[in-house]
Amino acid sequence: MRHRLNLLDALLAAAERPHEVLDLVLSAADAEEATAAVAGALGTSPPAARAVLDAQWRGLTRQGLQRLHAERDDLRARAPGPVL
Repeated sequence: MRHRLNLLDALLAAAERPHEVLDLVLSAADAEEATAAVAGALGTSPPAARAVLDAQWRGLTRQGLQRLHAERDDLRARAPGPVL
C-alpha cells in the first residue's frame, strides 16, 4: 500500500510540473540519469521516478488525474501510521 502511495504521489507531483519533468528527461544522457534527475526534482524514490517516466500521457487527462487523486486519498485514509 505504501509503495503504491509513493507512486501516486510522484505521478501527481509530476503532473503539476510537466514541463520541468520533460526538460529533465530531454537533458538527461540516458534513462538512468533521467530517473535520478526526476527522483531528485520530485523528492521521490528511483522506483517512483521510473513510474513517472513510464507513465502514458493519456493517463494525465483531467479525468485520469481525478482517478489518481481518488485512489491516493482512499489509500491514505486506509494506511496505518504516517505515509512517507
